[in-house]
Amino acid sequence: MSESDSKYEPFSNKRMLGYSLGSVIFVTMWGIRGMVQIYAEKALKLPILIVFIIVALYSVWDAVNDPLTGYFLDISKKFTSKRGKRFPFIIIGLI
Repeated sequence: MSESDSKYEPFSNKRMLGYSLGSVIFVTMWGIRGMVQIYAEKALKLPILIVFIIVALYSVWDAVNDPLTGYFLDISKKFTSKRGKRFPFIIIGLI
């Protein structure tokens, strides 16, 4: 191992800020999920079991849908040379 391979380089300020904001975003999203569950139970008068089933079905759907979407986005070659790889899918999503 050469000396240049083991040399420590500190993170830039932008990178450190990005890493520190990751947990803030995670906690915020977790809190929003909890508020939606409380809203569904209290305001919509849904039983907590139904709320649990809805959240579980969404989690399963998301676990299947995200990799499939990524796969289809990565193999896409049509209409992507001019405006970028994801542009057509962004337009479809907006519609």
